[in-house]
Order: sequence, then structure tokens, then C-alpha cells
Amino acid sequence: MPPIRSFDAAPTSPLHSARVPRTAMLVVEDRVELRDSLRFLLERFGHEVLLAGSAEEGLAVLRARSDIGVLLTDIGLPGLDGWHFAREARALYRGLGVIYMSGHAGGEWQVQGVPGSMFLGKPFEISNLLAAMGTVLSPDHR
Repeated sequence: MPPIRSFDAAPTSPLHSARVPRTAMLVVEDRVELRDSLRFLLERFGHEVLLAGSAEEGLAVLRARSDIGVLLTDIGLPGLDGWHFAREARALYRGLGVIYMSGHAGGEWQVQGVPGSMFLGKPFEISNLLAAMGTVLSPDHR
């Protein structure tokens, strides 16, 4: 099974244009094939996608780039986990939209997640990721 499933919608689809402003985003995932799949799909929708394989790499990217609007992070990262990583990322950028993803964690994100964050269980549809991005980028949500 592929790491994520896509849907056939053009980057100008109502789903994309109505809910998700184009943004720079950081994807932190230790599985290379999933990182590459996410980059391919998200770039198709006009987003700039930066990649990191660990929380430590992700923090280095965040320190180098102040224009990142969304952080999409796996929870089960090697070293610093996604929960702690997102807290450190939010300490750097208070308005950063955060989306957690995991194939194992469920309702725990409501307790462990940073305020205003979202959770996606793996595997997920790209349409669900786009909807979550629209939510965390909304000024009303933060």
C-alpha cells in the first residue's frame, strides 16, 4: 500500500483554492518514500515543501527560514519525538500551523499536541491533508 493516497484534482480545484493558501511548509518524516510522496503531491498544489528526516534537522530548517507557515510532522521520529519537536517549533514561531501524523497515535494528540494543531492518521487522503492545512492556516483557528 502506498504511504498516502492521492485524488484526481487539479491544483485549481475548489478544495484547494477555497481552503488552502499557498504556503511554505516543512515536512518532518523519517521514512524517505513518504517524505518524497508528500513533496510531490504538495508541490503539485503550489506549495513550497521543505523536508527533514528528524526533529533536529527540522529545527535547523526552521531556524534558517522564517517564512514557513505549516509544520507537518510524524510523531514517532527518531530522537526528539514529534510532540516535543512541535513545542520547540512553536517556541520559535508562535503562529506556526502544526499538523501531526502517525499510524499509531489516536486521541492522544488532543492532550499532547500544541494548541490549534490537527492530527492525521496514516495512511490519509491528500484531500484530508489539504483540509487540515486550511484549518491550521485560518486566522480564526489559531
